[in-house]
Amino acid sequence: MNRVYGEPIEIDGIKLIPVAAVRRCGRQGSGDGGGKCGCRCVSVRPVGLVVLRDGRVGWKPAFDVNRLALVLAALLGLFFLLGRRRVR
Repeated sequence: MNRVYGEPIEIDGIKLIPVAAVRRCGRQGSGDGGGKCGCRCVSVRPVGLVVLRDGRVGWKPAFDVNRLALVLAALLGLFFLLGRRRVR
């Protein structure tokens, strides 16, 4: 899987560089690199942003794992509460 970097975007002195993961599927070529690719499909998905602020480099993932964990914990708690009510 390869990474592709987009054109930098500058907002209020902060530079953002979008990053995507690119994968080719269904290769048909000879594999020697000399001929045509012969790929049948390409999969592209956002990965995140490289953030340049005040001379420092940061990373913001496109998928917020913390938010997902919070939502799953809330749903799991609700599931157990409703399950206990049905048992009684």
